[in-house]
Amino acid sequence: MINPRRAAVLPTLALTAALTAVLLPGTARAQFAPAPLTVAATAGLAADGSVTLTGTYYCAPGSGPVLLDGEVVQGDRRADLDGILAVCDGRLRAWKATGSPASGSFERGAARGEAVLMELSKGLPFPVGVRTAERAITLTR
Repeated sequence: MINPRRAAVLPTLALTAALTAVLLPGTARAQFAPAPLTVAATAGLAADGSVTLTGTYYCAPGSGPVLLDGEVVQGDRRADLDGILAVCDGRLRAWKATGSPASGSFERGAARGEAVLMELSKGLPFPVGVRTAERAITLTR
């Protein structure tokens, strides 16, 4: 399940990226590998109720600023995870993000994890590349 806020933003980001590629072809340089983003099959569940999602990402040197964001959903509980600024050096890198549900608490067991990797252009803050990874995960202590 995708966060409704993200679902509303992603089509806009995709349209902006397409228009940028057509109107400003020299600036749309999202330099991603074929599988630039993964979400690990398990996520850590802390005693305070926070959850930590992990995975890997890749982005090439010369990419504009690249942001990585994530979320975990279990039933009607959802946690937006702390975003990170990705290091783009052409190496496969590990990422980790933590967050807590807005209400209730997570339990051990099945959930969904999602990550979004978004490159921004170097000039104006337009997204020029968006990649997502979503999968079933298991929350463990």
